[in-house]
Amino acid sequence: MKHLKAILTSVLALYITLSQAQIEEEYEITRLDSLLDDLEATLLNESGLIYCDELIKEAEKDIYPKEQREIYSNYAKLQKQSIYINISRYERSLEYADSVMPSMSKDDQYSMEYYKAIANIGLGRYQSAIDIAQKLYEKSKEINTGTEEGEFMALQVKVNALSSIAYANHLQGNVEVALTNYEDCINLLNADSKFYDDKEPMIFENGMLKMQVAQRLDDKSKALEYVKEFSDLLNEHHNLAKTKYTNLNVFQYDFYYYNVYISYADVYCDLNQIDSALVYINKADSIINNDDIHALPEQTIPLLYDVKAKYYINTDQFEKSLAYSDSSLAYYSNAHQKSEIINTLKYKIIAMQGAKKYDRIFDLAMMRDSLKEQQRQQEIESRMADARTIYEVADLKAEQAELEVRNQRLVMIAVLIVLGAILGFVLMKRKRDKEKQRILSAQKQLLEEEVERQTHELREQKEIIEEKNRDITDSINYAQRIQKSILPEFKDFGQGMIEGAFAFLIPCNIVSGDFYWALQFENKLYCACADCTGHGVPGAFMSMIGTTILNELCKQNKDISPSELLERLHINLLAILQQSGEADSRDGMDISVLEYTPATRKVRVSAARRPVCFFINDELVEYKAAKRSIGERDYSRETLPFTEAEYDVNPGDSVYMFSDGFPDQFGGETENGKRLKYGGMVKMLTRLKELPFGFQRDEIEKMYYNWRGDCPQYDDISLLGIKF
Repeated sequence: MKHLKAILTSVLALYITLSQAQIEEEYEITRLDSLLDDLEATLLNESGLIYCDELIKEAEKDIYPKEQREIYSNYAKLQKQSIYINISRYERSLEYADSVMPSMSKDDQYSMEYYKAIANIGLGRYQSAIDIAQKLYEKSKEINTGTEEGEFMALQVKVNALSSIAYANHLQGNVEVALTNYEDCINLLNADSKFYDDKEPMIFENGMLKMQVAQRLDDKSKALEYVKEFSDLLNEHHNLAKTKYTNLNVFQYDFYYYNVYISYADVYCDLNQIDSALVYINKADSIINNDDIHALPEQTIPLLYDVKAKYYINTDQFEKSLAYSDSSLAYYSNAHQKSEIINTLKYKIIAMQGAKKYDRIFDLAMMRDSLKEQQRQQEIESRMADARTIYEVADLKAEQAELEVRNQRLVMIAVLIVLGAILGFVLMKRKRDKEKQRILSAQKQLLEEEVERQTHELREQKEIIEEKNRDITDSINYAQRIQKSILPEFKDFGQGMIEGAFAFLIPCNIVSGDFYWALQFENKLYCACADCTGHGVPGAFMSMIGTTILNELCKQNKDISPSELLERLHINLLAILQQSGEADSRDGMDISVLEYTPATRKVRVSAARRPVCFFINDELVEYKAAKRSIGERDYSRETLPFTEAEYDVNPGDSVYMFSDGFPDQFGGETENGKRLKYGGMVKMLTRLKELPFGFQRDEIEKMYYNWRGDCPQYDDISLLGIKF
């Protein structure tokens, strides 16, 4: 399914162009347009489902003209359908299509039928997909072609139907049939020059797929001719596009050139023309490394990994081949693409043989055979579901029965081998001396009694340990509930004073040494984010002490400044902990404190070892903290004052306070992970502040887990965000 998303991208781009042209020509900018912009910013991403639902809901309001509502609603429904397909939720895609089609216009129903064919291909129901596409082709004849709009709609429906049939044959391995189908699509599009600019994306998509299916030909020289044919078309069109208007933008050209380079490299590898293959691998790499390539679909990246894996096998660089095979497998496994996993496993097994890493070759070969067997079984079941005569069903059942018989034979052979081994072992034992047998039996009995005694003791000890662990865990879980009850809720905090606030906290060990704090008076707000010494239970005790002291200090003096608040917090914490500077008593915390006065829109901030990031008028303003900690009994640092800064903020400005847990977290794409560091944290916050504030808490959580990956969490994670 790795090329389906590229097809959908072009179809959607064409639909968006036509729909937006009509919208912009007839209506003023509305809330619908704003939601449409949000949706297109997440085009083909799972998060776009939220904007689809919001756009459909907004389009139901009677405040807009009926025609405008229908255009926006149908577009959002089609977009939602395409997202389901791009995230491989094919069953949900089919259910959704059946539920919304009755409410859609005839033209949009044609697009939904096309998506249903694509979803069936994704499920491996190739015959069902072909049946839907053939019916769709017949329905295209019902379209009124008396107008240019109707004529183009009929053409588009026919091409969609034919390309679906071609792709179903493509994936079934019917290479010659698929080539003919794609050729029919291209001939239909080239029948006359009318609508040429609008037909460009469809011509190029079918030409590219024709080139890719040709790579499966046994005659690699013939395959090379097909690649050159599409490459010549692309070059000719690209040169013309420099002097005339075209519907294809620079990103689409890069996408097509990328696929051409991959195809050239793949065929040259099969022809063992290594130098030529490397030339085109480098060209594909240059497109991947272009920072402006936002539109290159993510699912096309593994194509380059696969061809590199093949290239490095041909050049005996087996370790590099293994690295790229693993990168491809990671993507294909996540996308559940069995066919691609099977193909990539072949290269990995060959590379492991070349690298003389024989220990896992058997397991990988068994995995590949198992996947091929599953795929074959799935194809049989799919074909049985699609069979339309009793004879077809009978043939497929016979094939399935043959497969089951073969599996039974393999099981029986394995059983016979095991039985033979057992029989030989028994015969050998009978030859042993009877006296020795008696002695061994006696020793065995004694050993069993000893083992039983020790097992009983270990079981009792295990039960005692498990009971203690349960008691400890229950206590810590109860402590977690207590700690959560102390942390402030931001649902109604600062209502009328600030636009909103959110907190993000992930304890390392059930309870947290990180904590956030907020207090609201009639004329001002106080907020803080702190990182106490240690984590787990000791850290949680420190966080509760810190929260208690902060509350008491602010209640005693409602006008206390942030720097004075830190100084008094330091003094009180030293008094409570009775710290004297000894090596065994260095508990404390790093903390940032903020005071906001809505009447004057002034913010005062002070911090101990924790920087604070403001975004004022969309510009990053960083506050540097004092280099001393709260509770630190270091006389050389204790004399350093807690500095304080004051800023004027405007509506829409924001501030983020955080502990060192996130910047110090290991993650990323390197083998052993690396720390995010403060610079990486600032980059994340810069991207975060562009999102609507209501989505920021969920987005920072996604950023954290995406960065962390499989690396363990080493420290508590906390972040506090406020929008003025």
